[in-house]
Amino acid sequence: MVPRVTIAELVRAVAEFAQSDAEVAATVAHMVNTGSVRLRGKFAGARIDLGSAQPQPLLVMSRGVAA
Repeated sequence: MVPRVTIAELVRAVAEFAQSDAEVAATVAHMVNTGSVRLRGKFAGARIDLGSAQPQPLLVMSRGVAA
């Protein structure tokens, strides 16, 4: 039987053993996309595509005002 978990539960479990955020993302995507786990809740049935991920610019706050 395939485990059914929320995305948050899966991320927390993988993060306990991963060396980086990138490793967490890659492992979670692999587990979901290969059917090793099934997501339940809001993301039930979802697949993860890391290929379209674009780095976001860092927003720096200075005294409550975006710098």
